[in-house]
Amino acid sequence: MQREVDLIEEVARLHGFDRIPSLRPRIGPTNDVGTREPLVRRVRSEAVSLGLSEALTYGFVSPAKLKAVFAPEASVVLANPLQENHSVMRTSLLPGLLDSAVHARRHGERSVRYFTLGSVFLESKTPLPHEVPRIAFLLAGERPSFLERHAPYDAWDIKGLVVAFVDRMLHKVPRIEAGEQLAHLHPRAAAIIFVGDESVGTAGLLHPDVADAFDLGADVWVAEIDLSAFDLEAALRVRYAPIPRFPASSRDLSVVVSEATRAGDVGVAIMEAARGLAERVEVFDLFKGGALSQGQVSLAFHVVYRAGDRTLTDAEVDTQHAQVVSKVSERFGASLRA
Repeated sequence: MQREVDLIEEVARLHGFDRIPSLRPRIGPTNDVGTREPLVRRVRSEAVSLGLSEALTYGFVSPAKLKAVFAPEASVVLANPLQENHSVMRTSLLPGLLDSAVHARRHGERSVRYFTLGSVFLESKTPLPHEVPRIAFLLAGERPSFLERHAPYDAWDIKGLVVAFVDRMLHKVPRIEAGEQLAHLHPRAAAIIFVGDESVGTAGLLHPDVADAFDLGADVWVAEIDLSAFDLEAALRVRYAPIPRFPASSRDLSVVVSEATRAGDVGVAIMEAARGLAERVEVFDLFKGGALSQGQVSLAFHVVYRAGDRTLTDAEVDTQHAQVVSKVSERFGASLRA
């Protein structure tokens, strides 16, 4: 006998194993599952509520498929992989998501709305890889339609999906900026997703070379978001707002600005100038040509004003709207379009 368990076993054997009563371990259920699991549940719930189906993908991929989507080189190589296509740990969710879309297409499903959730394993300075939780979206085929003709998914679909997801998770509207240096996306339809000043992911049209490598065809829109950049406390906090008691007033604003001016920047300036009275700002028209000079565009915004403690008078709304016009004109060199 060398260990304590050896003595215990001898005593039990001499006493008789059949004479030792069976007892249920004193282990009860608990809700304490840490912060990761509640976040995963919330992310999955929001993605499904946006009309997406979950694709269950492997954490193992082949180096060739990582290379096809221009993902970082794998830092974890399996010593004894079950098959050649699953020989390294993934550094991007896109290969598995694209394979799921290919599988759906081969089984006759032309329109695909998928998301996948999981970790990627990136190189780190420690012996263990850096494990980063991410979510990826894919839209391909035609958007569902009932009262109009079917049309293929476009940039507005993937942008709306990303904006809605981040807004629901963090109660913040992300900023979408053009990103021409993203190798896996089409250079004219690639974007970087920002929350505040931090980049949290990418979105855009899959590059034709990548689509051909997976035999997916044209017009495949993808997005990949880093969940580790999210504020866990904000993502798990549920917020409720009372139903507005007072009516809203709306005004339209059409301004002529430089073609290089981003509509999102103008919208942010309108919200700031409204000093809390603007409930919502929406861009509903972009026009160029006609009587406008070369290099100029006309942007039209719909601004909804509302106060939480009173009904705004027309005079109050007109005064505040005039300040908005003045602020936009001063900041962007804009002029009102007749």
